[in-house]
Amino acid sequence: MLVSPRLWCLAPFLSHVANAASVHRSVMTAEKWRGELSVPSSYDAPRFRYWWPGGWIDPAVVKDEVEAIALAGFGSAEICDVRDSITVPMDPDVYGWGQARWNEGVLTAYQAAHENDVHIDLTLGPHWPTGVPGYTPDSVETATELVHGQFLLQPGNKYLGSLPVPVADPSGQTSGNPNVTATPQLIAVLAAKTSATSANASTIAIDHSTIMDISKSHKNGKLTWTAPHDGRYIVVAIYSRGTGQIQNMYDLNTSGPLLTSPSPAFIVDHLSVAGVEATTKYWDEHILTDELRSLMKDSQGSLFEDSLELKLTQYWTPKFIQEFKSRRRYDLTPYLLYVLKDTNTFTGDSDIARMVEYDFYSTVTDLYIDNRLTHLKKFAHSLGLKLRVQPYTATFDSSRAAAFVDIPEGESLGFESTPDSFRVLAAGRDVAGKTTILSNEIGAYQGKAYGVTWSFLLGTANYDASLGVSQNIIHGFPYSDSPTSLWPGFAPFTPLGTSSNGFADAWGPRQPQWLHARKASNYLARSQALLQSGSPSVDIAVLNLDWGITATWEDTGLNDAGYSYQFPTPELFTEYSASVKNRRLIYDGPRYKALVLNNVTALNVESAQQVLSWAKAGLPVVLVGSAPSQTQSLSTSRETRSRIASAFKSLLALKNTRQVSSEGEAPTALQSLGVEPLIRYTVSTNASTITTRRGVQDNEYIYWIYSSSRTSQTVYLEGEGFPLRLNLWTGEVSPIASFKTTNGYTAVNVTIGENSVEVIYLGRENPYGVKNLSRHIIATDGDGMTDEAGKVYVRATKNGEYSAQLSTDKSATVRFDSIPSPITPKTWTLTVEDWSPAIANTTGRDSSRTDKSTLEPITLNKLCSWHNISGLEYASGVGVYQTTVNLTLTEPKKGQSLGVYINFGDVEGSWDLNMNGKEVPGEDYFASAPLDVTSYVRDGENVIKITVATTLWNKLRKMWPGLYGTLDPEEIGLLGAVNFTYYAQEQVL
Repeated sequence: MLVSPRLWCLAPFLSHVANAASVHRSVMTAEKWRGELSVPSSYDAPRFRYWWPGGWIDPAVVKDEVEAIALAGFGSAEICDVRDSITVPMDPDVYGWGQARWNEGVLTAYQAAHENDVHIDLTLGPHWPTGVPGYTPDSVETATELVHGQFLLQPGNKYLGSLPVPVADPSGQTSGNPNVTATPQLIAVLAAKTSATSANASTIAIDHSTIMDISKSHKNGKLTWTAPHDGRYIVVAIYSRGTGQIQNMYDLNTSGPLLTSPSPAFIVDHLSVAGVEATTKYWDEHILTDELRSLMKDSQGSLFEDSLELKLTQYWTPKFIQEFKSRRRYDLTPYLLYVLKDTNTFTGDSDIARMVEYDFYSTVTDLYIDNRLTHLKKFAHSLGLKLRVQPYTATFDSSRAAAFVDIPEGESLGFESTPDSFRVLAAGRDVAGKTTILSNEIGAYQGKAYGVTWSFLLGTANYDASLGVSQNIIHGFPYSDSPTSLWPGFAPFTPLGTSSNGFADAWGPRQPQWLHARKASNYLARSQALLQSGSPSVDIAVLNLDWGITATWEDTGLNDAGYSYQFPTPELFTEYSASVKNRRLIYDGPRYKALVLNNVTALNVESAQQVLSWAKAGLPVVLVGSAPSQTQSLSTSRETRSRIASAFKSLLALKNTRQVSSEGEAPTALQSLGVEPLIRYTVSTNASTITTRRGVQDNEYIYWIYSSSRTSQTVYLEGEGFPLRLNLWTGEVSPIASFKTTNGYTAVNVTIGENSVEVIYLGRENPYGVKNLSRHIIATDGDGMTDEAGKVYVRATKNGEYSAQLSTDKSATVRFDSIPSPITPKTWTLTVEDWSPAIANTTGRDSSRTDKSTLEPITLNKLCSWHNISGLEYASGVGVYQTTVNLTLTEPKKGQSLGVYINFGDVEGSWDLNMNGKEVPGEDYFASAPLDVTSYVRDGENVIKITVATTLWNKLRKMWPGLYGTLDPEEIGLLGAVNFTYYAQEQVL
């Protein structure tokens, strides 16, 4: 092995909250060999969804809850009206969104945020998608869809009668919204020759050449038309019709309370300005006051639009035909059959259908951005807010939408099975270069309500950050009570339906783990500040032709080889005038080293010529599969196909291009072109290890190395300089003593715990005020480390002889003979503070009140989960484990010194460590490395206290048997052996 796999430094000496609002802000002098990440603002800190049961709130409680969020180190609360778990009526005139009680609560929240130096975000409307009271499904302001009715007409037969009406019910008509009345508005009547024998067939084949617009044959409510004699014809009446959709809360909660007055609040048109104006008009008339506007500007928060979970058969808006023609330069009407998606679909000329679909969804993208996002952004800015949006679950160019908004957002739940979705949104963010934030709705785990630990949540955050996320909004912090809430209080998704505990946890003081909330918030704040600093630095742009966030790179070889990648679309590149400089695509942005086209069969000629121009400018290009030979858009002449083919023929003749047959061959092709990855691993497969990188300035980087499983290996980081370890738990910045630089890469060893990260700065002009090591270890079979004076040591935990190759071209040999054996405490005393409802089975106000009872101490000869300990089978709360150990720090021999690590086994819950009456900072919930406790050890007897705060899962198995009683108990508490390991060290430089 090149260098030691363990590069741990001396015990962290900084225990106060230290984060990194900007990596360029130094807090140490240049003569120090230890530094500290800068303290971030509250804006850099993680945030919470703040769920309210409508206006069923008390301003005094709201004030206390905002203060609790702030005191725990979180930077913002996003207020949203979410009542999925409530099954009783609530008078919407009293408790409705936008009514007096709601507005009073919002004002109080802003006032409390101002007093506590945190921010408030607001959602556009109650629940989601965005709906506004006062309209009907037929209103121009509400959502519409494209639908149709049809009938067959035999050869030569004449039809005289009414038009066929749509067969499908309005998409918004569900069991929770059963009586939708929406009037179809005729768009066109088309006819085409067909071989179908039934008008109700799921797929109807047509002869494209026979499609005709017979709309003029419809007069005075009657259609008069005779079919040609050459075959059977299908007549299709195409309509625009209101969807009648209301908030998705009612999908699982048909008896849910009314959210607005009047009710229901129909979902607005997301493709028109009228849809935006309906919302802004309501806000102006019912929510915004001069005082609130002033507080909003002071808060510097966001206006947020949640999931675009629109119910529709096909996108539409009243002016779609006109908008389409002005943007695509041809009339959509004759091609409408190819975009119908309700009761059946039509097939004819597949090539034309493909191009029409591209043009159709390109227009949907344009209208969403130009009509909705543009005007929402203007409205948000007028209030002093940023616009934050989840631009997906829709068929449009999500990367373009992400590029346009102030803050794009993804989600850990929805993207769990498609992690490349984050890379799609990150591409939009980084190509546009307007923000460094990609937000993440994090923590919505299906079926784990009251069963999530901070370490589990932070592990998700670490993973998502490796994919491009730089801000986390935790899902979520609920208001204390609701009309139907049981202990431990209101949670909008618990229960969800009749038997599910939902898909989110309910954080806040109701949770025992809130005891350690600041540890989690500090960790995330440091992470986010680093990830939002500097500039993007990405290896590969994989050209994305998918709509939404479905793009993916299936083969793991690209990641295994150490390449980072994103999925920008051709339209995104065009909109932001992407160009090549110094062989890098978008030099002032992500600086892509190469472009990969993965089985791209169709591309517009402008995009083809753009790719060719980049290749001619020196950008390496790899084609996987055949070169594109077709055009995407029908608005482009079919004659342009030859121009596309010619462009790629010229491209493949260049020396900086390659063509391969599969994704698995792409890494080799890239390397043959001299495109090197940002990191190289020493293990053969790294599907569980993902690295992202931020550029601090030229040739200086912050590396974020994530692993889903424990790994210990040498990694080679692109770049040369002096590596520093950035400790997210303490904020300490320390030199890495063992490293080797060769051929433009710096080799260091990392040990990463499960779902953890190693964060390393690499460069020569570090922004932390840490002096670069003039001498260091190149290779050792021990552990390399430095102290606060810049001295370099070889350290080991086992006796024996160790050698070190030094940067001075010399070598050193040290021998340790007196390292004591590890010590494992034999017994522990566990004292549990057990949490239970203050009033069992009560609902409504005060249902969240908790009784905390201290149980009799228990002596443990073996550490195990509480549910396996007599008397703690259903206990949840806070447990204090105490033991004593005899330790010695006697100097083993002259020039050497002893130190002590504490090694933790599995801990389920959040925790902290106290030794001899002193809090010990730097606990690593992922156990990537043992904790150095040398400065807290005294010769002789040492008193050890480990405080573990658990989830409420096991208690709820007893208190809420209908929902939790059949679920398996959760492993909680201090589970694995805790031991103390000695190390010896000797200075070598």
